[in-house]
Formats: sequence, C-alpha cells, structure tokens
Amino acid sequence: PAASSAAADAKKLYDLGDFEGALSSADATLADPAEAPENKKAARLIKAKSYQKLERTDEAIAIFEEVNKENPDDINVLGELVQLYEKKGDKAKADAYKKQFVAKGGTVQGQTYNEGVNALNAGDATKAAELFKRACEEDPNDADSHKNWGIALAQLDKPAEAIEQLKAYLKLKPNADDAAMWQAAIDGLQAMIDEEKKPKKKR
Repeated sequence: PAASSAAADAKKLYDLGDFEGALSSADATLADPAEAPENKKAARLIKAKSYQKLERTDEAIAIFEEVNKENPDDINVLGELVQLYEKKGDKAKADAYKKQFVAKGGTVQGQTYNEGVNALNAGDATKAAELFKRACEEDPNDADSHKNWGIALAQLDKPAEAIEQLKAYLKLKPNADDAAMWQAAIDGLQAMIDEEKKPKKKR
C-alpha cells in the first residue's frame, strides 16, 4: 500500500505544480521492487512530464522514448515526443513521430496553441481567445496557453477574465523571467476594474 501511495503522491504533486516533488515520488515508486508494473509506467510518465515542465527536455525525451518502445501504441506518448522534438528544433525527429502519431489517430498537440499565437499576432483577439481556451482544456498545466489567453482577453476588454488567466500563468511558472511584468499587468488590470466600479461624479 505504501508503494502505490508514492505513485499517487507523484501524480498529486504534479497536478499541484510541484514538479521537483513529483520527480522524487516517482523515483521512490520506480525504486520499489514490489511496485506494480502499471504504477511504474505511470510514475515514469509523471517523471517525463515533470522534466518537461522543468525545461529539462533531453531527460523528458529519454523517458518518453523508453516508454514508447514498450508501448508503441500509446498515442499520448507519441504526441509528447512530437512536442519535445519541435521544442528542440529537431524537425526531422518531430516529423517522424508526427507521422506515427497521426497514423494512430492522434491530433497534433500544440497545434491549437500555435494557431492561437498566429491569431494573436494577426490582431484577431477573439479567435485567439477561443484557441487558447481550447489549448488550456487540452493541457491545463501549459502556462503559456494561460498567459496568451489572458493577453487576448485583455485586448477584448475583459480585465477580470484576463487576470484569472495571468494568475494561472504565474501559479504554474512563479519563477518565470517575465513574472514581475505580468504581476504588474495584473495590478494594472485590477486598477482598471476598481476605477470602473467607482461612482461617476456628475459635473
């Protein structure tokens, strides 16, 4: 029972955004010879995803590739490998995995996010907001989707909703290089809301 609780802890810590803690719990699960194989597979996936969130791309790829060799029909793993190789800029590897992924019925992860970025760059905030909302549903832990959804919402003059998404970004990436900038943006949006709430003085 203690063993499977380490696997459950890893998942819980990952969901809370404690990726270092998730790695430790996943390692504890993998080190236990009495642990069930399905728990070990789950722990390896949590470990790979934690590495991914910590920007340790090569370590994430190594684990996903091991899991992929053992479970070649797991399209989620293939989808992760596509994203990771795209992030590394290794187009050949990304395309090779993308072919397998699509052949097995997968829809390319990250595509929604990229379409959202294109819409935002083109000045179509309405379309961008819809796409980033979908990207957040596909991966609630993707900080950048929350940030860009917040930017689109701010452009649509929806400050309260924008604040919610920017706060989600900061919760997922509290140590981001641009954290102070987005905290200032949240304060600015809040000031706008407070200003709107004030009763208008009659001249």
